[in-house]
Amino acid sequence: MITIQKDKNTSILLVDQFPQSAYPPRGGYYQYLIPEKDPKTALVLGVGAGTVCRMLLEKFPDVKITGIDNNPEVIQVARDHLKLDEVNMNLIITDAFEFIEKTTQKYGLIIVDLFNGYWFPMRVLAPPFVQKCKSLLMEGGSLYINTPNLDVA
Repeated sequence: MITIQKDKNTSILLVDQFPQSAYPPRGGYYQYLIPEKDPKTALVLGVGAGTVCRMLLEKFPDVKITGIDNNPEVIQVARDHLKLDEVNMNLIITDAFEFIEKTTQKYGLIIVDLFNGYWFPMRVLAPPFVQKCKSLLMEGGSLYINTPNLDVA
């Protein structure tokens, strides 16, 4: 179930009552997905309402973003309620894992933010996926992966 929760000046997109994105973006874990140096090009796997994309554009107005999301319903809610269409990016509705396997485009930054409600695809942490992502980085590029807090001890 996808809903919008409004709190003062912020709207939060929730999937199954779990926060996915905020508009306008403010701090939180999102800030740790934004690099210090301009990546020039970025691939964002898991756009949601566009929080990370907005923060990238705020810091680097000329960055060229390709955004991938597999949930057209989330994207439509973000367009209708959170001004997603104002975000300057090439938005593609497809499965992130399939996109990574098919693309040959290189990026200065790849951000993997594939939470969906409470669900996190653990194959994000699998060596084949990580290696494929690394192979799509330009020289000196960065790979940022948003992961759950895993206590495996």
